Amino acid sequence: MEQQGFAAGFEMAMERMREYPNSDRLACMLASVLEGGLIFFHVEEKENYQQQIDALYHRLLDSEDTAVHNTTRRMLVSRYITQENYQQAQQLLDEIENERPLDKIYFQAQLDIAQENYPKAKQALEQKLFSQITEVQSILLSLIDIALKEADNQQAERLADIASAGADVFELMHYGKYSTYLQIVMAEKDKERVFALLTKMLSALQERWEPEKTTLYRDIPQKEQDPRLGNMLAKSILQEIKNSGEDGRFVWEDVRFEQLYRQYVEE
Repeated sequence: MEQQGFAAGFEMAMERMREYPNSDRLACMLASVLEGGLIFFHVEEKENYQQQIDALYHRLLDSEDTAVHNTTRRMLVSRYITQENYQQAQQLLDEIENERPLDKIYFQAQLDIAQENYPKAKQALEQKLFSQITEVQSILLSLIDIALKEADNQQAERLADIASAGADVFELMHYGKYSTYLQIVMAEKDKERVFALLTKMLSALQERWEPEKTTLYRDIPQKEQDPRLGNMLAKSILQEIKNSGEDGRFVWEDVRFEQLYRQYVEE
């Protein structure tokens, strides 16, 4: 997608699904990749592509694969919430199967420890920890959003402090130390704090996160990181602000924003 564009990537995904028409997992994975592409890339006829991806999710609703069953419903629940179609969102949410009635990963790790298979146990527990702390950070961001909607900025700030400290203590990307405050300072229209945070956030996105050098995640198998990911995220953040209308005017009309936009988006 980065080299040939979203349209070419979309056609390649469709062709791969035609090659393996019975693989629901492949179709679900490709739909998720295309969904991400709509966010990170400038796409013409975006609404048309979104409708085709949504149609794919709807087709997969009847999948007998539990992972696909749940993933497609989660994606469509998010879409319906955005569209304020709350009744359909609730209906699909009620259909999501409980994936964690008993934490199999934890008990498997205990079994591995008992059998002195420590490398396997460490890897599983570290992956579980990373997944859990990422979920906690997402919950805190939602609580910040609620506090702002209730005009309780003091509570929002306290929650952001906790999320920022959590990103530091649990050795997440440095970006997470700063991003938790952005929606607060945007809501308060605190221009100087916005630019101070944006500068730190965008700079942090250029840093390579190295879990193998952390205390908590050093045994998790590492995949090669796409060096373009930081810039893609930076572009997404700045484009969202630029397209925020009157709410973000105090930021995007500032010459400092234009400088950041040229640096990260138009480079």
